[in-house]
Amino acid sequence: MIPKNLGELLSDSARQHPLRTAIVFGQKKINYHHLDEAASAIACGLIRLGIKKQDRVALFLDNCPEFIIGYYAILKAGAVAVPINHMFKADEAAYILQDSQATCLVASRPYVDMAQDLQTRIDGLKYIVTTVKIKEEIPDFDKLKSHGKHEHLLNEISPEPNDLAVILYTSGTTGHPKGAMLSHYNLISNAMDSSAAIKASRKEAFICVLPLFHSFAATVCMNMPLYLGAKIVIMKSFRPFRRVIRAIRKNRVTIFTG
Repeated sequence: MIPKNLGELLSDSARQHPLRTAIVFGQKKINYHHLDEAASAIACGLIRLGIKKQDRVALFLDNCPEFIIGYYAILKAGAVAVPINHMFKADEAAYILQDSQATCLVASRPYVDMAQDLQTRIDGLKYIVTTVKIKEEIPDFDKLKSHGKHEHLLNEISPEPNDLAVILYTSGTTGHPKGAMLSHYNLISNAMDSSAAIKASRKEAFICVLPLFHSFAATVCMNMPLYLGAKIVIMKSFRPFRRVIRAIRKNRVTIFTG
């Protein structure tokens, strides 16, 4: 059965494989049940914060479990995820935030100062959320989760298949980056077709060394393995490459995407 939206895709896998490992990041492991619970709780926190259906919420994160948790929390809240290249300078990030009309920016510790600077420059950017507690005045993931998960909030705002899910920006080689508008069904179709093309199963272990803000990694290193109920081994960087080799051996990786 085809999931109605990406939030449902994750919840379906969590129901079918609650104790299977979804994410490996160094020594940290997160199973499907905890991944889905965290995304749902943060989604409810975003709704209480003031995020409305189809609001644009930007992600300014490097490769980490919080990228996946934040991405799916945004989608479960009925909002639109706008991943931004975390290597961008402030002016480059500002253009995407303005062009997408983002109302919220999710940032990790290294990017908090830049996020606050961007908020002063962009009128529509109402909220900043951090992945860990950094400043008292900025809500973080734990604070959003502390109010608990309330299914009625998610049910009321549950996205339809053709609702906008993600705006992915091009590299801007011929001018400013352009935002490609993708629906839930676009991205679910990509995940399902990709898994069929390589005959992948839930027994796979994918290693993610490519940046998750990019369309290819988002499909083959995140959405596809989560659709299958497979394992994602997240690497923050290609370098040093011996760490990648070690992670491949330790986690018995079966699929390397490049």
